[in-house]
Amino acid sequence: MLLLTLNFFISPIDKNFKIVKIIGGEQDGDNILYSISGAILTSCKDIIVSSGRGNFIARYDWDGNFINKIGMKGKGPGEFLYPTSLSISNEKLYFLDKFNSRFVETDLNLENIRYFKLPQESFGFCSSLNVTNNGMFVASFLFNKSQDSRIYIFDRNLKLKNKFFGFSPIKIDKKNEKNYYILERGCDVLYGLDDKFEKMLITFVFPDNPMDFYLYSINGKMIKKFSYELDKKYHFPHFIYKRSSRVGAHVPNIKCVFFHSHVWYVFVELNHIKSEKLKDIESKFFYIKYNKDGEFIGKYPMDIGFDCFYVSKEGYILGKHLHTDEDQLMIYKILN
Repeated sequence: MLLLTLNFFISPIDKNFKIVKIIGGEQDGDNILYSISGAILTSCKDIIVSSGRGNFIARYDWDGNFINKIGMKGKGPGEFLYPTSLSISNEKLYFLDKFNSRFVETDLNLENIRYFKLPQESFGFCSSLNVTNNGMFVASFLFNKSQDSRIYIFDRNLKLKNKFFGFSPIKIDKKNEKNYYILERGCDVLYGLDDKFEKMLITFVFPDNPMDFYLYSINGKMIKKFSYELDKKYHFPHFIYKRSSRVGAHVPNIKCVFFHSHVWYVFVELNHIKSEKLKDIESKFFYIKYNKDGEFIGKYPMDIGFDCFYVSKEGYILGKHLHTDEDQLMIYKILN
């Protein structure tokens, strides 16, 4: 296992975050990490990482040594199709087996797997998952039949307990079915849960301008709506359903939302698409902080983009840098 600790080779997010360690790289051999889609830290500081396109879950100790992994591509037992959204509840690991439309439970040694199969025709396509301390599943969905909500809460028997949040960043035309479903995917939501699993901050992967945020109780009651206004050239990416409008577009993309020490963090990427080649993009990055009640604290520019998967109570934040040559898990410590 390659464990990099040469911090001076890596530009950190900013002065409020300190690099602790980096896991992954070209020299990992058979256990190479790639297409990292999620990560989490256990109570004994084991690091568990999901590889989306690799279709496996891997476990490392705190020193970065590989321990074991499970999974391969497929639909059967021990097989996954894009595992992501790792959560821990009552010393059990949970994750979303995304394209198999099921939740997966295992112990923290990656043994004793249990599956929770979702009836996709009823709830739609699940795009993210969290599990609360009392074992409730909190998930976001797309393409549900009634199109009336995106956040669903289930008990351990997958009995639906609540559903809420039916907003969209723009007006969706349901008459054009093809564009409607493509656009609905573009209206996917992001959310973060507070440390007590009492509140959640919800927004959109591709927001319009201004970017809207919705503070909800876990019971589905909206507490507050607030917005952050960008430069007016940035707007909802209509090229999601109209490719001809891609070149020259200025696109806002919210990468992650998380909560730590009474503060909400929102990491944002602003893209200027300069040609039809998707790699020909000029990107800017920043994050915004709000207090627990949704009051604005400040905006902080970044030299490098970051996508957060998990933050611990101690302030360890696990994620990956955006648009880098190697897919490495970055572990930072939040300083302020």
